[in-house]
Amino acid sequence: MEQFKLVIIDDEPLIRKGLQTIIQRIAPQWIVVGTAVNGIEALAVIKDNKPDLIITDISMPHMDGISLFTELKKQAQTPHCLVLSGHSEFEYVRSMLLMGALDYLMKPIDSDLLSNQLLRVQTLISDEFHNKLKENEQNQNLREFWIHQLAHGNLYEVEECESKLYELGIPSQMQVYSFSALHFQIPEEEHRDRSTYRYFLFKTAEEIIAENGKVMRGEDGQIIVLTWGSSKEELLEILILLEETMIQFIHKCTRIKIFIGNSPIFEQFHQLQMAWSQAKLSVKFKSIFQNKIIWQNSNLISSKSIGTGKELFVLLQHGDMDKIKGTIERGFNNLDSLEDVPHYLEQYYMELLMRIEEFVILNGTSLEQISHLSLSEIVDKALDKPTSQELIASLICFAEMSLKQIMDNRSKLDPHFFTKIKRYIHDNLNNNLTLQSVAEHVQMNASYLSVLFKQATGQNFIDYVIEQRIELAKSLLKQDELKLYEITNLVGYQSSKHFSKLFKKIVGVLPSEYKRYLGN
Repeated sequence: MEQFKLVIIDDEPLIRKGLQTIIQRIAPQWIVVGTAVNGIEALAVIKDNKPDLIITDISMPHMDGISLFTELKKQAQTPHCLVLSGHSEFEYVRSMLLMGALDYLMKPIDSDLLSNQLLRVQTLISDEFHNKLKENEQNQNLREFWIHQLAHGNLYEVEECESKLYELGIPSQMQVYSFSALHFQIPEEEHRDRSTYRYFLFKTAEEIIAENGKVMRGEDGQIIVLTWGSSKEELLEILILLEETMIQFIHKCTRIKIFIGNSPIFEQFHQLQMAWSQAKLSVKFKSIFQNKIIWQNSNLISSKSIGTGKELFVLLQHGDMDKIKGTIERGFNNLDSLEDVPHYLEQYYMELLMRIEEFVILNGTSLEQISHLSLSEIVDKALDKPTSQELIASLICFAEMSLKQIMDNRSKLDPHFFTKIKRYIHDNLNNNLTLQSVAEHVQMNASYLSVLFKQATGQNFIDYVIEQRIELAKSLLKQDELKLYEITNLVGYQSSKHFSKLFKKIVGVLPSEYKRYLGN
């Protein structure tokens, strides 16, 4: 049976005791968690117990019922209030009702009336709870929508996405951010409970990060956590807490395996797309390596390893194979003086291999496509009794293969490729068209497609789509048959206000003014 909490406030002991006795008899689902003789005492009791309802007298010494309710209304969460009243106090009762009290009870208390009032409050609390759940779910969906808009190419400017996320509880100023991707594996015999486990992990992550992040649903059953802090030091502590607490708790309570990959810390929302990819890539490598290495938070990861990985990524972007070879060889040679060399070799190899995979993914392919081996097979083969020279040779080979494949892809690009893309865009202007959806249509990495599109057309993807939507809107306005909200939907926007603002920014006049101009 669901229970509700109640505080009784009255300066008469017989009233307090009598009410408790009646409530225990007629409404056992209501628990009297405290009583008070005046408003001052009541404030402390209410703060400690957070009741769903207070039943308060009006005339009390030191602080009366009106003053008490006035103080409670200043707080973020005010309990419901029923007023105890004598026959001569109607004007005071009226004041409290205007302030938001639910109703009043005349002394002496009628148990049937009290029972009806308590049932009424129960219904209100239940409705508020379900409305809150619905509102939270709507806000969750909106947060995920705007985060995905930023992460996968979008039809909105970064500033607008940032503004929307700020309205939904994600701070956008004076903060640093990081993404964490949570991937979990469950025993085969429990596979049907996957959705239950996912919900359990989702809620556990929410409790751990509390006010310093938001948890979202990612692709492939993953859970994505966006965390923030006022400084890098504070955020690192939050990330360590998230990883250590999740792993310990899950290991203690379940038989599932969990892997957590973190992105580097970033400061601007326009860096979010890269951070999203890096978090997912990190957890992918973790799951392959079966948690032998704890990326980023482990003492085994030296700053030299991370630094060389970043250097390698930059060199791959420039395509300088001689410097790539030198960087890989130098990094491994520096490990010779360390104890437990095989373990450091494995860690170092995985760090550099992850950087190569990150590079090729951003350029529209993957190591699996290039080598015709899965990442698990690549790792198993390389780390079977590894030596420095074998690992160096493996990494150099993958770097050379990657650069060659990417250059081949660029040189053999179908001349009709962008015609195909433009046709797809034109056919889907009324849908939620994103860079990611176009990339999936042509089977290419979204970030790589963005670069190629700019090179081929001289326009950013988002600018081209907006231009095409405005041209379609002009054509529809000429027909003089559709209302503004209908045109808004037909060109892929949900808000007429947003569409009108965008139209004026590009055309110079509002849609209604443009239509009048055509009529004249």
